Amino acid sequence: MKIILEEYLQENFDRFLGNSLSRIIFQLRQTLSRKRLMLMVSCKYDLHLFSTTTHPSITDDRQFMLKLSRITPVDVATRIRRSMARP
Repeated sequence: MKIILEEYLQENFDRFLGNSLSRIIFQLRQTLSRKRLMLMVSCKYDLHLFSTTTHPSITDDRQFMLKLSRITPVDVATRIRRSMARP
């Protein structure tokens, strides 16, 4: 699944770069469910925000998906800004 998401981003990322973050989030959410959107964003930006190493309380896929489902577009935009601000 990760490979498919990375391919999707690779194919579409140039188009997204010319737009504001809110527009990027809107476009992505039109294309993907919220869960797939966060997986895709975390793949592209290598955030690993909800891995078991950074969140030891998450011990299985069900907990992972529950955590993922609570993420909002504002969270995504904030994380994209932070990752782009890094040198």
